[in-house]
Amino acid sequence: MGFTTVYNTLNKNQKVAVDTSDGVVMVVAGPGTGKTQVLGARVASILKNTDTNPENIMCLTFTEAATTALRNRLNQFIGSESYKVNVYTYHGFCNTVIQENKDLFGIQDLDPISELEVIEVLREIIDELPHKSLLKRYVGDVYYDSFNLKKLFGLMKKDNLNLKEIQLRIEVAIEEILSNSDFYYKRKYKEFNVGDLKQKAFDDVKKSLDKLEEASSLLVKYDAKLKARKRYDFNDMLAWVLNEFRTNNDLLLKYQEMYHYFLVDEYQDTNGIQNDLLYSLISFWDNPNVFVVGDDDQSIYKFQGANVENIFEFYKKYEKHIKLVILDKNYRSSQNILDGSNAIIKHNQERLVGKVPNLNKDIKAANDEVASIKGSLKIIEYPNTFQEIVSITSKLKTLKQKGISLSTVGIMYRNHSQSAELIKYLESEGISYNVAKTQDVLEVPLVHQLNNFLTYLMLESSKLDSGQHLMFEILHYHNFQNISAFDIARISNQLSKNWDKGWREQLNTTAENLDLSKESKTELRKFIADIEYWLKEMHNVTLQILIERIMSKIGFVARALSSRDATYQIQCLKTYYNFLKEETARQPYLSLAEFLDKIKLLRANKLGLKLNKIIHGIDGVNLMTVHGSKGLEYDYVFVLGCTEKKWEKDSTSLPFKLNLLIPGEPKKATEEESRRLFYVALTRARKDIEISYAVKDDKDKDLTKSLFVVELEESGAASFQQQEAAEEDLLHFFDFMLTPQNKEYISLIHQDFVKKEVENFRLSATNLNSYLRCPVAFFYQNILRVPSAKGESATFGTAIHYALDGLYKQLFSLKESSDAKELLKKRFSAAMNSSKEAFTKEGLERRLYYGIEILNKYYDKYAESWKNEKEIHTELYLKNCEIDGVPIRGQIDKVVVDQRAAHVVDFKTGQVKYGIKKVKPPVSLEDNPNESNFEKRFGGDYWRQVLFYKALIESDTTQNLKVISGEIDFIEPDNEELKKVKIVINENEYAFVRSQIKSTFKKIQNLKFEQGCEQEDCQWCTFNSFYSKNKEYRGESLLHQSYEMD
Repeated sequence: MGFTTVYNTLNKNQKVAVDTSDGVVMVVAGPGTGKTQVLGARVASILKNTDTNPENIMCLTFTEAATTALRNRLNQFIGSESYKVNVYTYHGFCNTVIQENKDLFGIQDLDPISELEVIEVLREIIDELPHKSLLKRYVGDVYYDSFNLKKLFGLMKKDNLNLKEIQLRIEVAIEEILSNSDFYYKRKYKEFNVGDLKQKAFDDVKKSLDKLEEASSLLVKYDAKLKARKRYDFNDMLAWVLNEFRTNNDLLLKYQEMYHYFLVDEYQDTNGIQNDLLYSLISFWDNPNVFVVGDDDQSIYKFQGANVENIFEFYKKYEKHIKLVILDKNYRSSQNILDGSNAIIKHNQERLVGKVPNLNKDIKAANDEVASIKGSLKIIEYPNTFQEIVSITSKLKTLKQKGISLSTVGIMYRNHSQSAELIKYLESEGISYNVAKTQDVLEVPLVHQLNNFLTYLMLESSKLDSGQHLMFEILHYHNFQNISAFDIARISNQLSKNWDKGWREQLNTTAENLDLSKESKTELRKFIADIEYWLKEMHNVTLQILIERIMSKIGFVARALSSRDATYQIQCLKTYYNFLKEETARQPYLSLAEFLDKIKLLRANKLGLKLNKIIHGIDGVNLMTVHGSKGLEYDYVFVLGCTEKKWEKDSTSLPFKLNLLIPGEPKKATEEESRRLFYVALTRARKDIEISYAVKDDKDKDLTKSLFVVELEESGAASFQQQEAAEEDLLHFFDFMLTPQNKEYISLIHQDFVKKEVENFRLSATNLNSYLRCPVAFFYQNILRVPSAKGESATFGTAIHYALDGLYKQLFSLKESSDAKELLKKRFSAAMNSSKEAFTKEGLERRLYYGIEILNKYYDKYAESWKNEKEIHTELYLKNCEIDGVPIRGQIDKVVVDQRAAHVVDFKTGQVKYGIKKVKPPVSLEDNPNESNFEKRFGGDYWRQVLFYKALIESDTTQNLKVISGEIDFIEPDNEELKKVKIVINENEYAFVRSQIKSTFKKIQNLKFEQGCEQEDCQWCTFNSFYSKNKEYRGESLLHQSYEMD
């Protein structure tokens, strides 16, 4: 289609945008108003009506996809000349400038930094922080702020901010806070008078700003570390070019002479540095030939640094010369849909409307085919999320039966996780679909198993049986023909009897004694021989060769090739192996341990190894996030899951309270960003759109509809309906979703060796808490006793206990406080160093410093009070006790006795804010199975522990003590303060815990281990689900079975 033909189809305002060749032009283009058509036609018009060459025109777009779309449109208008027009993303343009001037930028020896290297650099910076730094943490996730630093540095570079500018903005922010009446008392309160400053509120904000200032100061250090590594950040390219343009006038003039016309697409999505680059390029002229097109109401990339304020700033900067063109004729949607969309977006304050005189952005339907369709905008309420999935699927079937291609249908959601159950059901119903999403291959079972196997080899190569906690899982997915899941459970149980020997040692020396068939033993011996071979071989070959051979010889490649989605599985293995090649290219002598540490780092920082998984079905329905729908349109649209949880609460905030410094930022900036996204969703539809939500989730918890649904209801543009799926469809859905339990797994629980194990079982407080929290995890950990690795936090806690026990035992023989502190340091350090394998080198150093510091603080605060404790027992172990017919046992940290009255003390490490909820009793002393919150239903673990200790001590008739109270003693400070929580014994609460003890023991005796907690983060429920969903597991690959479920 030639330019003249296209031009004749344009409306009046579109022609104005195309014809105004010279000077500043800003086009505000609402959704569906033909902006890409206008951009292409304008370039063609410039070439036709001026003597400009295509090489002298530059178009800047926001994404590579937009670059391709514009190039294709130009090709339609001007043919091969379109390839001479410079169409770039901002990064693409800057890369061209750098490559054309390599000597100037000095990048010959530099490589772009990987995401993993960014995290490594940030961790280095955090490790090097002084002890009193506001960013230094000693407990929990000590690298918590690495993600915030990464985001902050990215935003600073995108907005072209430095520390000085941050400091100036902080000063302004503090002045604004001090002039804000909300920070002053409006009436007398306690000792505060009217007009007094709310010091705590001010100090909290001030501390956040101090933290922001310190974090911002680290950008210089970050850049220096990149330079030392000969790396550069992706955002650096824009900063380098901008800096050269500002300081090197000859370079700037070179490109100003090269380009005579500038066109910018999606201007509302530009960030600060992109905007500054544009201003530099056009700075030579007072009234430059620049054309920007965008829509402030469709600015949805704030999380990437986009600033909606840029579009208004551009208008004000060139207000004297600017030609403002409004495109408000929509060629996509019905007027009914547009009425709802217009009503929604008017709730936003941060808009050009109201700032630009006489601006009206209400869009009007101009497509006669769809303009007058009535009832095309619907709000649908479903009883629960299952009904929502089933009903939408049923409607897809109906559309298909009417002869409507599902390729004209779009299903949208806030994030990809909302589509998981829908995709499974679409597959079961034979409905093809199109979806593209990024997959972390480290979460793919095959790659997870490969990584586990390598981890096992790495651990075993350093210390015998140090990797045995992984053996149980590895045995399950090894391709045995004669060893079943039941056999593996029996192996686990038998080997655990010899507590002084590990699995590998026993399997190498006494495998013949296991209660297995001859064939099973043969297979097991071969497996162990393979393990020994690879442990030897790993020292004789390069890391790349080792992993390549293991992938092939152990069967990972074969499993991938035999799976239903073989191509994708092979891509996953390749992605993992390519990462290995990249890292060994950087470090040729990388060890297996170092490589696995990098994998662990990827996981810890939620980076993963990304692979785009694209599924394209013939005539398939289109599934996507709303962000992914930008620029697309469909005849029929379903927007599911429109609840408050997904739309208002599922948002990304700025790091370190950076939002306090952003000019023009309204109080409800996050809400307005989400509303713009909702507006984008509405305006994707041509003929019909359903906005749906459920009032209950899949666990029957109440859900609240989104604020934007309410606004849509209030507009009167949308019809409202309450719908339910047909009963027949629901039954079919549940028949598909509720896979039968694994009979072999159930029989495993009821085997004789399990029954024998529980016959001599004695209940401890830890056992009680564990079973109440998750019977499945309890079964694997306490009955099968699957090996587990030493955890850093648990090892740290054990060392603290060991140090305090030593102190109390010598308390009255120590004359000076320095002697006591030296003893604490000596015992703590000895315990920590004896378990070095639980820590990284940096982790051990950090924990040693932190532990000694908190032990000294603990001693300084409480040493004086210990003089009044005449009789103290520490690490008191009681094992032959009984309460209400239940055998119980336990070890108590500290018992203070005063005339037969006992006070029990339990030391706790860990953050107080997480532990404090565990000291409370349940909300009711009558068990309520409908209460989903563990602490509210069963009471906190620490509270129950104290009452369990009462039962333990009072059942020991040799002592004749009565426990009257307990205490949870938090060893780690909370905001520099040490805390203790006293628990006064209440007889009714004690009776409640006794009933828990009795009923839990009875359930254990009756082998009630089938039902787990089903929490997403429960390792054993997740592990169990792989097997319980298969009818039978007889040595087949777990990987293969899990693909069947996918």
